[in-house]
Amino acid sequence: MSSPVITVNNNGQFVSTNLMLSFPSNGTSSLAYQETGLVSGSGSTNLIGQTNNNSTAFATLSTTGNVQTLTIPVNIQFTFSLLAADDTILNVAGQLVATGPTMPAMVQPPTVQTQVVTLRWRAPAGQQFQVQSSTNFVTWRTNAVNVTSATTNYTWSGSNPAPRAFFRLAQ
Repeated sequence: MSSPVITVNNNGQFVSTNLMLSFPSNGTSSLAYQETGLVSGSGSTNLIGQTNNNSTAFATLSTTGNVQTLTIPVNIQFTFSLLAADDTILNVAGQLVATGPTMPAMVQPPTVQTQVVTLRWRAPAGQQFQVQSSTNFVTWRTNAVNVTSATTNYTWSGSNPAPRAFFRLAQ
């Protein structure tokens, strides 16, 4: 499945009609068939081709705890040639569901200017973080709670009067 750049709204929804489902020519997808009636036959054929998704329902990307779920409604139609040219139509309707762990926080190197430390990191939008600091890796001080962002870009700045400090993010 492929698409152009897609805008995901604040509810985690996006238009699914721009998605294209492909069976590549070097893939291993195949269709097994058995025909009965006036002419009987059976066999299999490689699935090759591509088509746009015709579903008008929104696809969704949601996060629950540390699990992201991608749900894509599907309504597609492929035409194949089994016994004669374009004699078979394959309709695929339903939904594709994929789950996996959320994107881990990706922390950038901190910056320090006139005893002000700035941390920047990327994580799924809407998550809450605590910023903690320590001078010895044993005792940790909470500098900020409920640091959140409406986007995947997070920033926190705070004073650092110590000559040396270590920072970490906690959820």
